[in-house]
Amino acid sequence: MATFTKRNGQHGIRWEARVRKLNYPTLTKTFSLKTDAEAWAIETERQLERGSFSSPYLRETLKDILERYAYEVTATKRGAKEEAFRIGKIMRHPIAEMMLSKLKPTHFAKYRDQRLKEVSPSTIKKEMVLLNH
Repeated sequence: MATFTKRNGQHGIRWEARVRKLNYPTLTKTFSLKTDAEAWAIETERQLERGSFSSPYLRETLKDILERYAYEVTATKRGAKEEAFRIGKIMRHPIAEMMLSKLKPTHFAKYRDQRLKEVSPSTIKKEMVLLNH
């Protein structure tokens, strides 16, 4: 179901369309005309129902995000070598192949529990902090 919000700002009156559907991220777009917002929302809902909606976010995996984080953020840190090692370890785990739109807190809990069998709690804490960033 779509919701529409009237926005008053620098560019005059604008309409924000927000489409929310279970198992999909919230999709939002702003328009000058309410009719355009309604048309976009209807079309987007149809595409989501058919499974034909294409968005880079819906296809992006945790591994993609971790690679970008390692390149853009980790490289600038003092502990870059250690953090890059942790990122590499997470990227080799099956959780890294999951799409971001499908990840749930239970997946991270299972990852944590599996890793606790292999390493110390302090290592898990560092990995979870990294994933939280």
